[in-house]
Amino acid sequence: MGNNAKNIKEILANDSYIIPRYQRNYAWGKAEISQLIKDIEEFFPKDNNESKLYYIGSLVCFKREDGSFELIDGQQRHTTITLINLVLKNWTEKIENIVSVPNLKFDSRKKIQNYIESLYKTETTNFLKQASELNISGIGSFKDAIDIIQEELREKDVKFFAKNFYENVYLFRVEVPEDTDLNHYFEIMNNRGEQLEKHEIVKA
Repeated sequence: MGNNAKNIKEILANDSYIIPRYQRNYAWGKAEISQLIKDIEEFFPKDNNESKLYYIGSLVCFKREDGSFELIDGQQRHTTITLINLVLKNWTEKIENIVSVPNLKFDSRKKIQNYIESLYKTETTNFLKQASELNISGIGSFKDAIDIIQEELREKDVKFFAKNFYENVYLFRVEVPEDTDLNHYFEIMNNRGEQLEKHEIVKA
């Protein structure tokens, strides 16, 4: 079982991540998104030069034969950091480390994937207009998330936030064994409402 800590830049710039059809829709709202951004900001105060890393959880994945990573757990986090990167990509100031192409794919929600990919291709001057006007049904939560991220970052030193976001914020990528029964694992995880321990992943 692989278990690797990767910073946000590595997560967003490398490999391909798939949200499978059995996953629920994107559900993070203002409470979760605002808290994530606030936690990152508060962990890296500007008057502290100490070098440190901030871990925001894990991505539990199954590596498919084509090399892509199916997200069993952590899709809400990955989707949110993808949207934060999208907002930073289109910020009024030039931000370093941004990733220009999304690596998040959706097995069964092509409209959502088209929406995100279209926004990644949009020029910065048209970004907010496009985010509001793209006529794609079912993208409400994603549009709301973009608005929330914009609002949260507006009062911050965005360049300082972005540097820590990409370089010093980490996720653990945990790969389950090849013979894992994914449906059984997912059922157990959802019934318990919490992430399984590593030995429980192996048993599942």
